[in-house]
Amino acid sequence: GCLLFVAVPILVFQEVEKWTLLESAYFVVITLTTVGFGDYVEDGNDHWYKPLVWFWILLGLAYFASILTMIGNWLRVLSQKTRAEV
Repeated sequence: GCLLFVAVPILVFQEVEKWTLLESAYFVVITLTTVGFGDYVEDGNDHWYKPLVWFWILLGLAYFASILTMIGNWLRVLSQKTRAEV
C-alpha cells in the first residue's frame, strides 16, 4: 500500500511536474499527512492529470488515516499489556 500511495506518485510528480526527487517526496508526504503548506502545488494542464491527482489524494488520505488508526490500536493494546505486567 505504501508503495502505491507514496513511491509511485513521487515518480509521477517528478516526471510530470519536473520536480526533483526530494521536492516530489516532500509534496507527497505533506499532502497525504494533511499538512498541505501550499508551497508546492501540482499544475499539470493535461485533462487526465487533475482528476487523477484528486483521486490519489482522496484514497491516500483514507489509507493513511486507516494506518494511523491501526498504529493507535496497536499502541493501546501494547499499553494495556504493559500495565497488566506491572
